[in-house]
Amino acid sequence: WYMCAHRDEIAAIFLPFVEASVFHSRLESLCRADPRRLLEIAPIRYIAPADAASIPLGDGSVDVHLSYTVFEHIPPPTLASILREARRLLSPDGVALHHIDPSDHFSHIDPSISAINFLQFTDQEWRRYAGNRFAYHNRLRSSQYRALFEDCGYEILRWEETLSQRSLDLLGGGFPLDPQFRPLPPEVLCCCVLRVLARPRADL
Repeated sequence: WYMCAHRDEIAAIFLPFVEASVFHSRLESLCRADPRRLLEIAPIRYIAPADAASIPLGDGSVDVHLSYTVFEHIPPPTLASILREARRLLSPDGVALHHIDPSDHFSHIDPSISAINFLQFTDQEWRRYAGNRFAYHNRLRSSQYRALFEDCGYEILRWEETLSQRSLDLLGGGFPLDPQFRPLPPEVLCCCVLRVLARPRADL
């Protein structure tokens, strides 16, 4: 019920894009609704369980494909299948909006290690540490994500990278990288937040 408790904040976000009477009417409907009917009122169709690489919806039937700190937990071949399926689903004016966290997630809870700590391990070593369904991380770097989006038929509209200064400093001090990561530039290796806004390429 965050929206109902913070009406002014929500109004500031949406009122520039919708008539005031429509906005207030819809917000009131949501705030008065029985929680069990929220999806029906919204209206939201919740599909689960489901395969994100094969969604039972028609071509061009989706306006926004959205994720938040999900892509880093998906193996690259599966991620490519998901992006291609999303491209099929997106309408001509649809967009893909994704927030990706390429950092070592163990650094979120252990301040003694950095956002690039996992880049020192071989694939075999990393599978031993995190090769399970609870902690899987694909270790893709920002340039690899960009290539994936482009290969799957997307036009990049906005690409925002946040770098970890601590990681840059460690690289400058000789942090040991696994050979597969050594050819990549420091700014690619040290991206700790990636935000992508893209749309299906019109020429495909």
